[in-house]
Amino acid sequence: CRIIDEMTLFLLELGLNDVSFNIKKLPNKTILMYECDIFDMDKLKEIDIALKHKRELAFEMYGWELIGQGDMDHELELVSTLINYFTYYIKENKIMMVMVRYE
Repeated sequence: CRIIDEMTLFLLELGLNDVSFNIKKLPNKTILMYECDIFDMDKLKEIDIALKHKRELAFEMYGWELIGQGDMDHELELVSTLINYFTYYIKENKIMMVMVRYE
């Protein structure tokens, strides 16, 4: 839920008007898929770089209380510590972003 909250907040702050997501819960992983209108490619590259950091398990226990939810400057940083994998692709004038979190 925290990943969804922070990522959605980040995308809405970009000024996007059409954002949707899908959650697929499997036995060993959760897949979050976002679909939104195409936005600035430099911003997309920033997201790609930010979300390719390594997941930090210790952060999940303590980091949210220390940094706080909804901090506008840290949404991507927070999400990157909670996911294992990120990728994106462009399909039919939409950006599709996929995040995977292993259990």
